[in-house]
Amino acid sequence: MELRNLTTFLKVAETGSFSKAANALCYSQSTVTVQIQQLEEELHVQLFDRCNKKANLSLIFTNNSNQLHNNLLILFI
Repeated sequence: MELRNLTTFLKVAETGSFSKAANALCYSQSTVTVQIQQLEEELHVQLFDRCNKKANLSLIFTNNSNQLHNNLLILFI
């Protein structure tokens, strides 16, 4: 698991947008997309529901991803 992918996950979760996360991290949007796809493949779960330029935490994974989000925040603080 790549630290940069986890950092990108946190930023997408915080901003609710792949493009806003990319801008905040100084990445291209395609880089953010690839990093999230890598993380989803590794975890075997869809982390975000992508619709209308928004990235919401997946309903199926909401509780677990919120826990992951909280745990990652603790690591980065």
